[in-house]
Amino acid sequence: MQEPLTEKQQAVYEYLLNETRKKGYPPGIKDICGALGLRSTATVHNHLSALEKKGYIRKYPTKNRTFEIIDKPISDRPSPVPLKPPETGGLFVYHVPHDKLHGLGILKGDVVQCRRRLSADAGQLVVLWENDAITLRPYDQVDFLRDEVIGVATELRRKFSR
Repeated sequence: MQEPLTEKQQAVYEYLLNETRKKGYPPGIKDICGALGLRSTATVHNHLSALEKKGYIRKYPTKNRTFEIIDKPISDRPSPVPLKPPETGGLFVYHVPHDKLHGLGILKGDVVQCRRRLSADAGQLVVLWENDAITLRPYDQVDFLRDEVIGVATELRRKFSR
């Protein structure tokens, strides 16, 4: 399992993912500085080195702006169409794209960390794969004969705006 990221490393990683997805190529060092409010390019280089050391990216020393995002158990990839999590063990996250779960205290924009499991226990929030998307349901609302269980929710993260 990969090492967890610091808050700043996570911000850099998310920015890399979003910009690479939007433009088709990674942002430059100064772009990262500007977007994240960092003053030093050396700080960005340090964060990128930490991401590489922790196994989140692979840099190519002979080419500028070239790196590979390595699939990882915990995936903070915001996506309008959620990606199906790994087929085996580990953790993944689900970015909640709607307010349909507000009755459970889960709001649009929240990040739910999930553990990959094929079964669930009473009282757990169950992660399901249906219609090529992730959905969450309380254990008592799951039809275990019809629904494809892919995991259980383990943690909720919410960022508060200033």
